[in-house]
Amino acid sequence: IIYPNSTTPLFIREGFATYSETRNESGFGRGNSGYTDMFINTSVLQDDFTPLDRAANRSPVWPGSENYYLFGVSFFNYLALQYGEEKVLHFNKISSRCTPYAWGITFKREFGKSMHEMWDEWENYEKIRRAYLLKSITKEEITVFEPIGRRTGKLYSLSFDSEGKRLAYSMSTPNDTGGIYI
Repeated sequence: IIYPNSTTPLFIREGFATYSETRNESGFGRGNSGYTDMFINTSVLQDDFTPLDRAANRSPVWPGSENYYLFGVSFFNYLALQYGEEKVLHFNKISSRCTPYAWGITFKREFGKSMHEMWDEWENYEKIRRAYLLKSITKEEITVFEPIGRRTGKLYSLSFDSEGKRLAYSMSTPNDTGGIYI
């Protein structure tokens, strides 16, 4: 059994779901959040825009599984801005019915460009669009990232003790050896 859209890249499947969530929540979904903007801003600022292959597949590279949702919804927002929401909705409808792994052909038919061409175009658009914002941000001092330990994974529920000397957090790791750490 093959489920509809099960063979489409993750950023299409999850990005469209997040796009729909934003569209249907009166603009309150992740597609219009500062959180999403922060990810895109950081990727532009660090000149490390998530490439299409990383957004389409599981990746341990920052921002990991956030790629599917945040870069996906931003990409669909771009498509809606450039081509109209009707085209985005139509693409989702026809891609869910296409032959498995033929979503690229469907995309090119709908938007007139290959997925790679469109992703590169979107990346350039984001770099130009965010240039002024990032220029004003970088006038101020930027906090330099400092690792708090050797573990890698997703941190949750960071909390300092009452004296501000110890940090407690929970973490999930790629190899599922997460836990609570102090």
